Amino acid sequence: MPDVIGFADYVRASKSVADSLSANRIAGEAQRLLLFPYPKADNRLRWLHVASPEDLILLRAAAGRVVKSTDALLSGRVYSSRLDPFCRCWSFDKPRRAYSNFRKHALSLLDGRRHSAMYRTDIAGYYPSVDIGRLSSLLKNFGCWGHASRFILKNFREWQLRDDLQGIPIGPEVSAVIGNFFLIPLDRALETNGYQHLRWSDDILLFGTQISNCQDMIAVVDEVLADVGLTRSVSKTLPFDNVFDARKNIEDYLLTSLAAVLKEDEHGSGTNAVRQAFDEQVVNSREVDPRRFRWIITTLLNKSDPYGCRSLARAPSLMNVDPKLTGEYLGKVALSGKRIKDNVVVDSVMRRFLEAAEDLYDALDLHLLKAMSRRGFGDAESKEFRRIATTRARRWPIRVYAWAAYIKSTRRYSELMEAARAETTPQLRRGMITTLKGQCPKSFLSHARANFPESRYVTDWLRAA
Repeated sequence: MPDVIGFADYVRASKSVADSLSANRIAGEAQRLLLFPYPKADNRLRWLHVASPEDLILLRAAAGRVVKSTDALLSGRVYSSRLDPFCRCWSFDKPRRAYSNFRKHALSLLDGRRHSAMYRTDIAGYYPSVDIGRLSSLLKNFGCWGHASRFILKNFREWQLRDDLQGIPIGPEVSAVIGNFFLIPLDRALETNGYQHLRWSDDILLFGTQISNCQDMIAVVDEVLADVGLTRSVSKTLPFDNVFDARKNIEDYLLTSLAAVLKEDEHGSGTNAVRQAFDEQVVNSREVDPRRFRWIITTLLNKSDPYGCRSLARAPSLMNVDPKLTGEYLGKVALSGKRIKDNVVVDSVMRRFLEAAEDLYDALDLHLLKAMSRRGFGDAESKEFRRIATTRARRWPIRVYAWAAYIKSTRRYSELMEAARAETTPQLRRGMITTLKGQCPKSFLSHARANFPESRYVTDWLRAA
């Protein structure tokens, strides 16, 4: 979930934040979670869990203690969310590099001699299905039980009881630590039976000399998952009985060839190939492959190529394949700068905002508003931004960026200050106040600091600015 100022207020006040959390928060309750919908490839929704900055800070600190124990227990066949050994504090290895290594290892195993078949599977509703009681027992059994792990599970239980959290939250990085650890029994059972597998979170690859060997592994997977209260996703279990199809599932040959052409790019042939791929794989495809969509749009973004902007902006269902990437692409290539680069894109985006709000498009609305907040627009756009910002039925992250877009266009700072005074949602109020940088009188900052506890760091940041 993006923050208007990237939590610069917390970064600036890091010592004060740490002292305050140490003194007041560790024994207290976690703040409320916000459930925010994000689309999956099949138009179903994944519900992200938006935690407060304070909870994220504390959970990161606790996760840092736990991951030093759990990461050492993980199999070398697990590539997701592994510790970066060169980080001064703690951090995961870069996801792009780690996933590339995951794919390379898989391709090397499918050599037609040792392994000629593969099953790909994952877990049905993984994070929401993790049982806290079983997780607690597993942490104790593996010697990972301590103050930090108890604190993490205490927060999870509070969110389950009060905010209807199912399993572990989707979004906070602590869940990546826990999610990786919880499948250690599966890794060990497969290795004990002499089976070859690789794992990226709950995405599991099983390799065999022939498909029957892989079917034997599936039986082990089902048994272990049942022991920890999980279920294999039958719909996402895919068999590949030959090397060609298995390798094709791991490495997209179209993207590999496009990358090679783009690297040479003689006489613009690479650019033309990417544009043709956009037409064929995105605009005119009956079922858009998310992996191809991301590669093509990222390439257009990196080249600042506006070729796909209009077609994308006219089709909310296409933009919804990856709302975040869409917002970045349109924001940088079509909407930024002193002059509007493409009025057709602006009109298309505004038509999206005029549609009735629905969960399926909330993430898209948020990222499009973020893109629109990069520069000022006219009265018609400003009126729509204000309508969204003041609609209490909309989720607060969307309203934050609607206010940011409105103020960028109108510079009506006094109106924003009055709205912030009257606002009762702390996270929204803080987001509104962040947009006052360089335009906020000291009297308002003093009032905000005295009356709005969640804004004490942002008011100090604004004073310094």
